[in-house]
Amino acid sequence: MKKQIGFALLLSFLLTASLLAEPSFKELESRTRALKWQVLQLNQELLQLDEALRYPQQQRVTVFVALDIGFFFQLDSVQLKIDGVAVTTSKYSSSERGALKKGGLHRLYTGNLAAGEYELRVIFYGLGPNNRVYQRAATFKLHKLEKSQFVKVLIRDKEPKQQPEFVISQW
Repeated sequence: MKKQIGFALLLSFLLTASLLAEPSFKELESRTRALKWQVLQLNQELLQLDEALRYPQQQRVTVFVALDIGFFFQLDSVQLKIDGVAVTTSKYSSSERGALKKGGLHRLYTGNLAAGEYELRVIFYGLGPNNRVYQRAATFKLHKLEKSQFVKVLIRDKEPKQQPEFVISQW
């Protein structure tokens, strides 16, 4: 019974003290900003931990898409197949295409592959020269080692032929 009374007195004291020492708007705003920053940092750490757990370094393969110039091809979507199995498809908006033209990279795929040889087949869809519907595929033999590996899929203009060229390389 004494513990309950002591707890009630402590609670009423804390409530009274918090009412008397009411923080100003600026203090609340500052605390809120600090809490938001902590939440963002924690979220970033959790995402990194999640990726490390789901994709161990010795098995991780990441495929990026890049665009160089892009006068002869307007990218609409890309599909990635590994050993004949479709693993991902990505459709690009005009703002995403713009970011790629400015030198950005798009992470198309991250997954686990054991050491060995794999065939990557990337199928590109979009508009080619003279705004004609264009579909093209490029194939790459990946020699997966016991470490993280990166693959770059580059779409670039081939000036002499005025055609797009699709180059896949290991980083």
